[in-house]
Amino acid sequence: TAYEIYQCDWSSDVCSSDLKYKDFSPSLIIILIFAWMFLFALSGAFAGISYIDILGKSVKGLQRKRFLVFRQFLSGTGLFISALIARQILKSFKYPSNYMIFFFASATLLFVASFGFIAIREKPSNIDDENVAVKEIIRSIPNVLRNDNNIKNLIIGVNLIGLIITLIPFFVVLIKTQDKINSSMIGNFLLFQIIGMTISNYVWLKVVKKSSYKGVFKIAIVLHSILPIVALVFVYYLPYYLFSLVFLLNGIAFSGFRIASSGALLEISNETNRPLYSGIYGAFNITFSIFPLIIGALISSIGYVPLFIGASFFSLLSLIFINKLNCNKQEPDQTYLSDKNPYINT
Repeated sequence: TAYEIYQCDWSSDVCSSDLKYKDFSPSLIIILIFAWMFLFALSGAFAGISYIDILGKSVKGLQRKRFLVFRQFLSGTGLFISALIARQILKSFKYPSNYMIFFFASATLLFVASFGFIAIREKPSNIDDENVAVKEIIRSIPNVLRNDNNIKNLIIGVNLIGLIITLIPFFVVLIKTQDKINSSMIGNFLLFQIIGMTISNYVWLKVVKKSSYKGVFKIAIVLHSILPIVALVFVYYLPYYLFSLVFLLNGIAFSGFRIASSGALLEISNETNRPLYSGIYGAFNITFSIFPLIIGALISSIGYVPLFIGASFFSLLSLIFINKLNCNKQEPDQTYLSDKNPYINT
């Protein structure tokens, strides 16, 4: 597990962890972890495309805006509750029993959640050509990006915002370099972030009704862009115990980003091209996978301050691309997930 890898002495060939089976080398453990992560990410990609497609066909108009905000509220509330439960489990059970409980609980909850999707009878899709080969679909991606400025601008904008989102864990690294916090305070950062995600949804609902998803996007971009600057100010000039407010602000910004990105993707696509657009959107979100790998090198070469300021500047540029989105399509204010709907089992 990651815990045992953390205990390894990387300056030698001997791992200092208390593994029961010593013939499992740290390198093998790392390979297995990445293999499991790849499998989980691959399955999540297929599930994400299907989820976006079902959501786009089932919930429309104002109902969609309410649904996305309420979904984010439930997500924040669920994270808050699970964090409290996880904290209690870590206190009550020793390693590795506590992590076994986490994995079994997660698997059980995912299994239960699958019944909710089984209950949905999906609205039939309008398929232009059922015999299109996968090779042809892949070849069509460059044409889609050239001809549809909406999906292109959304991808560029989200990738620029991703510079800040991937930088968030390094806020903790920065303040730890100042020897101002202990391990117990890191849990408080997560708690404040979850609180920010939860309490901000009432505001996002008001904004999305008035300014649609572009309005939410713009506010989230500004909040994300000032985060690194705020973090630097808190680290170098303010008491360390106030640093939790940085993560409160991050929770507010990230909640808006989740609502706006999902909503914008649904708005710029239709029932015919939505699965393809979802796949393109996921495949080209490269910032989230590439930028964390180079942050360490950038910190070593230029330091925290130039990196944080540069990330803020480039993230703010995403306003240019998000402002070009057309997210104001008028759709019927209806939902297929209602009690009177024939597309859901009762």
